[in-house]
Amino acid sequence: MENITDILDQLVTDITNPERSLSDIFLKVKVLAFKLNSQELKQWVEKEVNGYDSDDEYPKYRSLPTAIYGNLIQDLPGRTIYRRNEKLVIDYVSQETYESLTRLNLSSSISEIEEFIKSGNAHVSVPHYIQAEISKTFSNYWHVESAWRVISGSYLVGVLNSIKSRLLDFIMELNQTLGTRNLSLSDRQREVNELFRNTIGNISATTINLNIGNSNNNLNTGDNQNSTITQKNTQNYTSNEIEKIKELVVAIKAGIDKHFDGDYKYVMEAEIRKIESQIEKPTPIKLIVNSALQVMYELMIEAAGSAYSPIILEQLRNVLG
Repeated sequence: MENITDILDQLVTDITNPERSLSDIFLKVKVLAFKLNSQELKQWVEKEVNGYDSDDEYPKYRSLPTAIYGNLIQDLPGRTIYRRNEKLVIDYVSQETYESLTRLNLSSSISEIEEFIKSGNAHVSVPHYIQAEISKTFSNYWHVESAWRVISGSYLVGVLNSIKSRLLDFIMELNQTLGTRNLSLSDRQREVNELFRNTIGNISATTINLNIGNSNNNLNTGDNQNSTITQKNTQNYTSNEIEKIKELVVAIKAGIDKHFDGDYKYVMEAEIRKIESQIEKPTPIKLIVNSALQVMYELMIEAAGSAYSPIILEQLRNVLG
């Protein structure tokens, strides 16, 4: 029978393997949740595997921007004109309707999201009463025959990769905690719940496509007596390397307010906090630090373009290897 160490070992291997589907990985996460007897982890796994109900509190990473498309019809004397798959202008609807149309809490299960990604994007129908409100803002006898919200495939990929990234953080932190401390059952449950809230529980929305898994991220776990995860092809940070990372983080933080806002700023700040937390530890987990630096690098390229100093970007590339 698999013990917790074996499950953690296999989960790290699966998460860092881009060929493994997240829905398959979550079957093992479900087993882990029951072995740890963590109600918070159990509830989260249940929602992600089966989907969220309309009255659930949705995680931030499931709040996604949407575009509105529809089929239009124009009734004129003696003839009818159609326009298909048109992007709709909704600037003149009520503020409440506008906000409800341009942002969507995605209730779909992980397996459904994976299927959406295969087709390129996801479509969600717009209710008829909202279609009627949109129609009232049109002129020349045009009105909406049908309408739907479109969630870009890049946002859907971002949801899954954000979950993967935070799940990896949770597994790594959990393995380190369980492997280095002799905890009672009640203490272990408190530790697990705290780790959950600090990693998975604070996950945020982003469209970053993380490339998790490469030649430097092959991982093994130890035995039951010492189950800390070790990273092949890497060594512990030297004091000089840690100082360089600290200086790099300070330089990046100085430009956040200038170059980022909204979700991008939120994610940048979250990744910086993750790095700062790690480098204050006696033995920072290199994979977590590099994962956070990779997210920041991609955001700096995608959102800020060449606005950041080339020196900072070059330093990031050097750290990431």
